[in-house]
Amino acid sequence: MGLFEDASGGTVLLDEISEMPKDAQVHLLRVLQERKVQRLGENLSRDVDVRIIAMTNRDLTEEVEAGRFREDLFFRLSEFPIHIPPLRERSEDIPVLAEHFLQEYSQEQKKELDGLAPGVFEVLQNHPW
Repeated sequence: MGLFEDASGGTVLLDEISEMPKDAQVHLLRVLQERKVQRLGENLSRDVDVRIIAMTNRDLTEEVEAGRFREDLFFRLSEFPIHIPPLRERSEDIPVLAEHFLQEYSQEQKKELDGLAPGVFEVLQNHPW
């Protein structure tokens, strides 16, 4: 059973979709259009019902214009686009994220941590993420 068949009825997250080779884009487009997959070595097509969340750090419009990404696949994937600015454009989120990860690490390691050293937030916020 492959990824799409296993995720049928659920969601598939495709990270860095812009890095997908063109021949693989054809296969993904076929799955999205026909809602069917075929296991390797089989002649039988199987129905799948999946939602796709595709992520990338590139502008897919530019990738389509440059010929690196299929326009028809872009159309299928861009039904509900969500733009999240990079961390370098939202430095006000850094203290919240740092505290979250500190608490997560603290629980994971079963250690009580008092917080981050003075000046850490400033260093993190000035970093060119």
